Amino acid sequence: MKTLTSLFVLFFCYTVVAQKDMASVEAQVADFTTKLESRNIDNYFTTMRYCNGETKMFVMPDGSRCVSQGTYAAAYVVWMENEETMIKKIDNCGMFASVALSSNELFEFFQEHVEALQQNKVKPYEIAGREGGPLQRTEIKDCHRKYRFVEEATEGMQEFKPFDLTNEAREKNINYDYNKGLAVTSMEAMLDKVIVELEASVNYRRM
Repeated sequence: MKTLTSLFVLFFCYTVVAQKDMASVEAQVADFTTKLESRNIDNYFTTMRYCNGETKMFVMPDGSRCVSQGTYAAAYVVWMENEETMIKKIDNCGMFASVALSSNELFEFFQEHVEALQQNKVKPYEIAGREGGPLQRTEIKDCHRKYRFVEEATEGMQEFKPFDLTNEAREKNINYDYNKGLAVTSMEAMLDKVIVELEASVNYRRM
């Protein structure tokens, strides 16, 4: 009986600290971008990164613990304000403080290639045939990317798997060269570097 009670208490504690699911992260992003637009900031992009089944636990600023409910998702909003490129991270456990990047390179790339980013979609990993058996991936995680590119009255969406941009299975990806030439592929690499910069910033903290 004591063991059963202990398990119940443990389950209850984890239920209490478990935070928002992916849909709630998307809702937070939508709420934040609506606030940007209310300040006449109507050029921006968002991206969400997640791997199905991945969960994470964090210690919050008040000392409590937060466990992602379902799949852990990290979203980023990028915009220009006061001639600086700003980035905000939002995840299952809430929002982070906005951080000014050291360079405007990422936002300038977005502005220069916005039409291509909106319209030219990533093609899925595709092989010419399956003579050698089923497609074998070298990656373990089922990871995904979602982008939303907004330029005033126009917007476009992109959704793909990072694996689609590679040539890493036993049988080669016939869409590899096409995907490699896309603007969003270049943006993925740029964003990887920006996230490293963000997480090293002294201003990177949960709100």
